[in-house]
Amino acid sequence: MVSTFHCSECGTRLYAQSDGNPSLVNIFAPTLDDTSGYEPVSNVYLSETANWIAPDDKLFNFEKMPSF
Repeated sequence: MVSTFHCSECGTRLYAQSDGNPSLVNIFAPTLDDTSGYEPVSNVYLSETANWIAPDDKLFNFEKMPSF
């Protein structure tokens, strides 16, 4: 199971955390003012992407949220 955490004022999703591995935290990039200091390490929910999306094979790619 995955828990998502939201802003208490506006409801925006801020991050998600896997119950299977609490050290795995996914920060939603649109919540960051400056993303230049971060590099993506994975793609999640590829099962729901548009057919024109080509995920980078150098990243960890998951069809759904991993539970490890």
